[in-house]
Amino acid sequence: MKIANRTSRDTNCSELDMQTIRRRVANIKSRWAPEVAQARAAEGARRRRELDALVSALMSDFHDDYAAKQCEISEDTHGLTLVG
Repeated sequence: MKIANRTSRDTNCSELDMQTIRRRVANIKSRWAPEVAQARAAEGARRRRELDALVSALMSDFHDDYAAKQCEISEDTHGLTLVG
């Protein structure tokens, strides 16, 4: 599923805009009991720490492999991005 930058009325439901996603997430979270919200927050924090450790290890490996190479400017749009 793609995420659209702007609201769109895609009849086959293959795109959602961020406003719709945020509204749906807020609706789901509003039904959580306080204990569930706290448990999910703790799990999210744990997962973010694990992801940070994995990305740090990956970046360290890349740095070790490419430290001696000259940096290049690339038009490549692929890459690792963290949003959070």
